[in-house]
Amino acid sequence: MRYSWAWITGFAILSLTANIVFLIGCISPATKDICLYRVNVTLLADGLHNLALVDSGNETDLLVPPELPTYWYWGMAGICDVFEKTGETRCRRAFPPTQNLLGILEGSLTDRLGDDEGQRVGNILSSWNATLHKISPDRLVAKEAKFAAQSKASAALAILAIILDAATPLLASFLLSDQSRRRAYIAPLLSALIAMAAGTLATLTMRDGVHGIVDTPEHGGPAIIIVFVGAALRLLSCVGACGGSRNKLRMTRNEKIGFRGEQHV
Repeated sequence: MRYSWAWITGFAILSLTANIVFLIGCISPATKDICLYRVNVTLLADGLHNLALVDSGNETDLLVPPELPTYWYWGMAGICDVFEKTGETRCRRAFPPTQNLLGILEGSLTDRLGDDEGQRVGNILSSWNATLHKISPDRLVAKEAKFAAQSKASAALAILAIILDAATPLLASFLLSDQSRRRAYIAPLLSALIAMAAGTLATLTMRDGVHGIVDTPEHGGPAIIIVFVGAALRLLSCVGACGGSRNKLRMTRNEKIGFRGEQHV
């Protein structure tokens, strides 16, 4: 029992840590690398320009000022503007970030230029808005609601997994003392499935969000890996604890059989 409880508790702490790390991605410049994905702003602007040309047949004047960052980093706790030339990083908290493209652009420009440059910000937003209106709604606008729903569901599931991880040691201590010890593995198993669902939804947001508008060489970030590693740790705790309990049960049975045999002889 002690072995099983220690095993389950140890992995619950590790998976709890992984889930917390997953949820704090891009909350500040220090956590920008714990991102779900990133987008090169220049490549995004070029891709939008080309899509508008293909869908409408008309050229668009898309303004890409130098004040825009090199990359937008998406995390579960916010969006970071990363300026590669200067090494500067600015982050805006949002849990989870569900803004549409124009909202992200406005936040980035306002954060960089300040409120005094409202007219310039408005001109840039107008040029992007005009370009987006020339792109087929099926490419982006129709997916915005789906993107927001997936982001919120992923965050909610990750929080639920954290609650289960925190409660796992107490539940395991109570259930392992019961005759039906297998119930002790329900919490980590359920937490693993929930974490996998959260990671899957986070991955799907790449397809339905800004990242999926144009073809870019970017892939999923470390946060995606972290949440699935946390789920794997939960499953491992179930397998290891079950194995330890079975071995101990076999040893106990063998000892009883041997003891009875000695008495019989």
